[in-house]
Amino acid sequence: MTPMSQVCRRMLGMLDFVFDFIANAITDFVGGVFGRRFQRRRARRLQADGRLPCAFRDGKKWRRGTAELCNRRIRFKDNELHVETIELPGVTQPAGGSERGQILWFDPEVRILRVITSDGPREWAILEWQTPWAIERLGLPSA
Repeated sequence: MTPMSQVCRRMLGMLDFVFDFIANAITDFVGGVFGRRFQRRRARRLQADGRLPCAFRDGKKWRRGTAELCNRRIRFKDNELHVETIELPGVTQPAGGSERGQILWFDPEVRILRVITSDGPREWAILEWQTPWAIERLGLPSA
């Protein structure tokens, strides 16, 4: 390998690093400014249809998607959960920081509820401001 090709390879590596850093910074900024507005608009539209954006913890990872809520049932992806109770108040925590992209995308706060189903307890993350509506939509007592 010639000295010139080594220099070119190092420069390309540095450019990749710089591009990744800049791309992440731009994505965070655009997501924070515009993403929250679009997410809230989408959540309101889904709510009008009896659905909401949410996530369920599957082991250590969060599975994100849209759930349909009706009497004591949550339809999430290909699963239908029969809900017995929900433990309130649940934990409110920021969706950003270390959880960014793992629970829900841009909204600053999510509520993590413990949902007791016929298959056992599960952790359910929903947008903080949609919590009262979701509990009422399911129509069940809290534990």
